[in-house]
Amino acid sequence: MTMHVKVSAAWKEVTEPSVKVGGAWKPIANIYRKIAGEWVPVFEANTMELIELTQASTVTNYNLFGRAGSPTEAVHVRLTNTGTIGATSTGTAALRILGFPSGSIVEIINQGEIQGAGGDGGDAGSSNSGAGGDGGNGGDAIEADQDFTLNNLGGAIRGGGGGGGGGAGARANYWKASGSFPPSATYTYIREAGGAGGRGRGYSQSAQSGGAGASASDRYREYDGLYWIAIGDVIVESGAGGAGGDWGSNGDHGIRGESRFDPDVGSDTVAYPARGDRGSAGKAIEDNGNTVTITNLGTVNGAIT
Repeated sequence: MTMHVKVSAAWKEVTEPSVKVGGAWKPIANIYRKIAGEWVPVFEANTMELIELTQASTVTNYNLFGRAGSPTEAVHVRLTNTGTIGATSTGTAALRILGFPSGSIVEIINQGEIQGAGGDGGDAGSSNSGAGGDGGNGGDAIEADQDFTLNNLGGAIRGGGGGGGGGAGARANYWKASGSFPPSATYTYIREAGGAGGRGRGYSQSAQSGGAGASASDRYREYDGLYWIAIGDVIVESGAGGAGGDWGSNGDHGIRGESRFDPDVGSDTVAYPARGDRGSAGKAIEDNGNTVTITNLGTVNGAIT
């Protein structure tokens, strides 16, 4: 409840009323006015407890509610961070503003680093033309379930990078002639595994390149009605893994594996499209539909949604 007074023909809001007692000014918590025989409040001071927290070191998985003492009534919390707050898992934001009683006020003053975790790289596809694994999603830097204000002057808030997808493996089956005459042939194969996807950038971890694919080749044979005759080359190429993403960036897709015959005489070229998909970037702030009021944007890597 607010109160206004008229000063030089203009109405001014009274934020900190005081009364002079014994020559000293004393703050007034509440002011009442008698209307129709009843006392009615016309000013009520904000008596919400102010909890000021300072974070200047390197910490992980910072739970603001717990650090504030798990209050059971609405509070005003102000966190000043000049150190580094990091996440050790993509499933947990580095800084969590969750669980405060209704009506609580939260201020974040960030002059340091708040960093989400990077996503894992996807598994390499097996040599038996296996599919590459999908890259993991990066983690969020901040998650909130209420409105809060943010002053990010001189600070950085960074979502984790997505992991790269794994490259697909490749295999080819073919007839290989023996050294006897007239030539005979045995049925065999060559195969190569794909490359693993790279890890995304995150707290205490750098972005990684994807693992390389591999290739192999041999001579294959065809039957001309009398003999097995040399025809051409069989070539197998497995896919490389995708690179992990930088701060707040998606990873890269893995690469498809392929096997082919050159020239192709009745033997189909086989491509294996089962590359691993890239991991998505983590968010700078997951607000869960709440309002974030930002006074200084600073450095932000990743979405605020």
